[in-house]
Amino acid sequence: MRTGEDLDPAAYSDRPLWQRVGDLAAGLLLWVAVICGGLVATLMVGFPGRSDCVDRCRTLVDAGTVLMWSATIVVELAVLALMVRAWLGRRAVSVWPARSIPVLAAMAVLSLLLVIWGLASAGQ
Repeated sequence: MRTGEDLDPAAYSDRPLWQRVGDLAAGLLLWVAVICGGLVATLMVGFPGRSDCVDRCRTLVDAGTVLMWSATIVVELAVLALMVRAWLGRRAVSVWPARSIPVLAAMAVLSLLLVIWGLASAGQ
């Protein structure tokens, strides 16, 4: 359970530099892992649509793939900006990549639903 001292930004800024650098390194590694996960999810969303679907099916499959790719790029660029802001403000950096994971998971579900809808429309 977190105490009030854990949430106090002043308590974090009093930490030694090596602890802040460790937090930055952990945040950057998690950031890279989340980007890789988002791009792998983009491939996984696009692979079911590689069948012989055309017209509306192809459009929906492409929309799902582009949605996942663009969400990954936009969300992670925003996270990088928030990480820089946190580092300059002497606050914890590694929390921001972790907060982007649920957003990307929701976008993956939405993208996959678009692909499934497109594949279902091809069967009609």
